[in-house]
Amino acid sequence: MERYRSLWKLHAALRPKRFKKAALLLGLHDVTLHSARHYAATAAIASGIDVRTAAELLGHSNPNLTLATYGHAVAGMKEKAVTAIAGRLADAQARRAAGENRRS
Repeated sequence: MERYRSLWKLHAALRPKRFKKAALLLGLHDVTLHSARHYAATAAIASGIDVRTAAELLGHSNPNLTLATYGHAVAGMKEKAVTAIAGRLADAQARRAAGENRRS
């Protein structure tokens, strides 16, 4: 069992090196495995994936850690929500003014 643990540690140590080599081949000189992970998590949350799902994908045991780390992405969603609600209210007001009473 100990042998597998040491192999896993070795494999984990090589992953950042492999990523860096692949990034350099693609011309991404300033991208690290950590920055790519951070970007992916931020983009996922900003695109609407809930924090609990993002936490599971990132391997966080608690969504609070994810929210504390990537909360800046959630903050941008407030503006989207307000804009969406305002748009729905404006649509409803326009329908009412046009004499429509249906709900959508």
